[in-house]
Amino acid sequence: HTFTGMVITRLSFSLINLLNNADGGFKLNIGFACLFAFSITIAVGVLWEVIEFLADSWFDLNMQRSYESTVEGERGLALVGREALLDTMKDLILDGIGAIIVCTACSIFVIKSGKSVEHLSVIKRKRRERHLKVHEDEQQKQGEKSKYEPLQAEMIENKSE
Repeated sequence: HTFTGMVITRLSFSLINLLNNADGGFKLNIGFACLFAFSITIAVGVLWEVIEFLADSWFDLNMQRSYESTVEGERGLALVGREALLDTMKDLILDGIGAIIVCTACSIFVIKSGKSVEHLSVIKRKRRERHLKVHEDEQQKQGEKSKYEPLQAEMIENKSE
C-alpha cells in the first residue's frame, strides 16, 4: 500500500497540471498541490477498501482480514472490535505514508530547484508552440488563412530578442 500510495500521489500531480489550463492557468502553490495529491491518494485508498468490503460480502472472501486465518485455509473465528479494523486502518495509514513521502520529495524538488509544480507532472503537456503549429497545419490543409499568424509572429519576435 505504501508503494501504491506513492504512485497515486505522483499521478495526482499530473492530474493537477491537466486541470490547470497552461495557457490561462495560474502558478500553483506547492502546498496546495501536495494537499490535493494527498487527498486524491487517500480517496483512492478508501475506494479500494470499499472494494475489499464488497468483495468480502459478495464473494465470501477475507480481503479485509475480518476472520482469523487457519492453516487449512478455512475461515477461522470472526474478529471483533479493534482487531477487525486493523487491516483496513493499516492499509489507509500506509497509503498516507506513501503520499507524505512523495509530497515531501516533490516539495523539496520545487523549493530547491525553483521550478514550478508543472515540472512534477508525469504526463507532459504539449508546448504551446507545437499546439499552434498543429492548428496551422490543419488550417492550411483546408485552404484557410491562419488566425494564429499574429501569435506566431509575436513568438518569433520574442525568440529573436
